[in-house]
Amino acid sequence: MTNSINCNVNSCRHNDQARHCTLNSVTVGCSTATPHACCDTECDSFEENC
Repeated sequence: MTNSINCNVNSCRHNDQARHCTLNSVTVGCSTATPHACCDTECDSFEENC
């Protein structure tokens, strides 16, 4: 399977340190009530890499 979810959040448990997410899918949520820009959204699949 090809890695098709790109991510550069190294502090996430699902980041493979090669700029890819190891999940098959991610959930995207909003950080504001009415999102109008990319910064108004966030990855709800994030888990801190402990």
